Amino acid sequence: MPRPVTKHARSEEWKPVTLIEMKKFLRLIFVTGIVQKPKLKLYCSMKGIFQTPIFPQTMSRNRFQLIQRYLHFNNNNAAGTNKDRLYKIHIILDIVVNNFRTNYIPDREISLDEGMLGWRGRLRFRVYNARKITKYGILVQMVCESSTGYICNLQIYDGKCGPLTETVGFLLEPYEGKGYHLYLDNYYNSVHQTNELLQKLISLWNNQSELWITERHDRRGKKVEERRGHFS
Repeated sequence: MPRPVTKHARSEEWKPVTLIEMKKFLRLIFVTGIVQKPKLKLYCSMKGIFQTPIFPQTMSRNRFQLIQRYLHFNNNNAAGTNKDRLYKIHIILDIVVNNFRTNYIPDREISLDEGMLGWRGRLRFRVYNARKITKYGILVQMVCESSTGYICNLQIYDGKCGPLTETVGFLLEPYEGKGYHLYLDNYYNSVHQTNELLQKLISLWNNQSELWITERHDRRGKKVEERRGHFS
């Protein structure tokens, strides 16, 4: 049973958030991605060794933590009927991804790979990968510009995604027929996938070479498919 809220509780200080205040809050969130500290409260510290003046100058610590605590992007009442595991953030996620795709044109060389957003809390689609530096977290599959690392398109793995070919098709759809050079590893590669991408005028590169070699075996070690060639 939850404890009763006392009159001195921080939540009793809550008041509606204004548009200007929300913009300030988001700007401070962006700062935490550039100036990284182990604990959020250190951003508001007045000690010289930890001090980040922009935080106390923009917003009080209590107000920042209250907005962070109650920040929502969708109605919780829809949780019981909504089968989409990302429904709480889909509204903002679609806006962000659309801006990634439309506001910047990447150079010719792009890469398809995955990254991990660190998370050790309770989450149905949290994944574990012992080979990653960040072993627990949220898996994000994305297309990036090779020279800068700019994220051009992304998809969050929610444990219910379709076949890998559909994911690759979604991520590369904005770049079909435009002569891009795609770098990827064997996880995203198959003979069928290779043929489809080449038909869409997306050149495939591996290990900085146009020589593409695909060889796969079943669990008994028998070769099931192979493709070798020079594609451009």
